[in-house]
Amino acid sequence: MNEQEKALQGMLEFCQWLIPNAKQLGLEKSKSVVAISQAKTQEDIINGVNSLYQELGEEQFTALTQAFQKSKSQAVPMNKKGGKISYLVNKLRNS
Repeated sequence: MNEQEKALQGMLEFCQWLIPNAKQLGLEKSKSVVAISQAKTQEDIINGVNSLYQELGEEQFTALTQAFQKSKSQAVPMNKKGGKISYLVNKLRNS
């Protein structure tokens, strides 16, 4: 797998994580998240992620990707009561 395929695979995994967690993250009304959930091609996904980056800004997008990496590294499902993820949710909601 070359670098481009790895990057695309990571983006797909991020989108698969983002869509079911959008409401919890306060992003359920985001046009970018809706576009990602309705994507039919790899190009649609890439455009949706780029749009989400522009919509959130670098700082919030980085926090979102870090939350994804943290949830990916933890073999345990996300804590439903919040825990560390609640900080990110509140930060994104208040911005």
